Amino acid sequence: MELILQQGLPHQQKAIDAVCDALDGVIITPPVQFYENPQINLADRKLFDNLRVLQNAVPAEYRSAAPISTCLNLDIKMETGTGKTYVYTKTIFELNRKYGFTKFIIVVPSVAIREGVYKSFEVTKEHFGLQ
Repeated sequence: MELILQQGLPHQQKAIDAVCDALDGVIITPPVQFYENPQINLADRKLFDNLRVLQNAVPAEYRSAAPISTCLNLDIKMETGTGKTYVYTKTIFELNRKYGFTKFIIVVPSVAIREGVYKSFEVTKEHFGLQ
């Protein structure tokens, strides 16, 4: 059985673009060591401006009030059945392509979901051109 994935669904692409747009024009320094991600300048005014624009585009109940400090936490909140796994997988590929990020942590609540995520990565390799 072959899994057919639709690309470019508007609600999914909007979430992917929002994460990537948060870093648009922000000072990002290449990694020093091969095992590091590029460093985002968290004091860059452009980052704050980008986040303000993105947060103003969503309803107030979905906005975070947590200030940026020593880390940047970008969340994608989506309803069940809307393609969250596809969105975070595609977001990973876009962050790698646009900004050179190679290290990601995906937190899941159970072993069963972890195995499902692993399986989805195996299944989507061809879709994302990784074969």
